Amino acid sequence: MDFEEKRRIFIEKWGILSERWGVPRSTGRVHAYLISSEKSLCAEDVISGLGISAGSVNAALRSLAGWGLLERSISESTRKDYYQAVKDPWIVVSRVLQERRKREIEPLLELCEELTTGAGYSDESRELDGFLSEVHGLGRKADKALRRVIKSEESFFLSLIQKAMK
Repeated sequence: MDFEEKRRIFIEKWGILSERWGVPRSTGRVHAYLISSEKSLCAEDVISGLGISAGSVNAALRSLAGWGLLERSISESTRKDYYQAVKDPWIVVSRVLQERRKREIEPLLELCEELTTGAGYSDESRELDGFLSEVHGLGRKADKALRRVIKSEESFFLSLIQKAMK
């Protein structure tokens, strides 16, 4: 398989995976296109390379920059912004986990805290209050585990995976 075929498959599959993670497919495709590029690219390069709209590319670049998955530079000669993907897999995974924690775990914890604060434990609400308390406890454990993974070093994370696989 030549590079262009491999790149095409990677871009399409990364887009599909990104969609499963709650990210627009076009954002995942832009990310994969930048990961598979040796040099920094401007928005126009991405538009022509992927054949998607300028609006989609610009939204994807803003989103990826917000996640800390891009490095941006400005060319003095062309006055254009150029983007290069962060290519360290550990940094990518760590930043994705941070964002998922912020989007999923934190709102879950806030909801459970809001609904269980001052719970009256009436007969009608006892079952719901118990469920919310258990979900809150599990959410706190998940949050603690994610924080540890995010703050840990790559070697620590890999050693955990290796232990789990034995």
